[in-house]
Amino acid sequence: MRIDGGKLDYVNLRGAKLTDVQISDCIISELDLGSCAATRVALKNCTIGTLDVAGARFKDFDIRGTDFRVISGLESLAGLVIDDYQLGLLAPLMASHLGVVVA
Repeated sequence: MRIDGGKLDYVNLRGAKLTDVQISDCIISELDLGSCAATRVALKNCTIGTLDVAGARFKDFDIRGTDFRVISGLESLAGLVIDDYQLGLLAPLMASHLGVVVA
């Protein structure tokens, strides 16, 4: 499945099984991927307000070049492909989640 362009308010994919999906150049206010199983999925050049990945299982899920304001479910990030910029955004959140103090 492929979605190119558009503005979506709330996308509920909670518990879905996604394979070979690409969403590009979209603005998504809220993307709920909670408890989904996703393989070979890409979000390219998207802007996401709130991203929920709690309980999700990812394999080759590429979000490079996608901006997000809020993310929940940090314990479920395994399998995501991110870029250096996103790593910089996620680092303090992951440190806090793990109880690591950065001084």
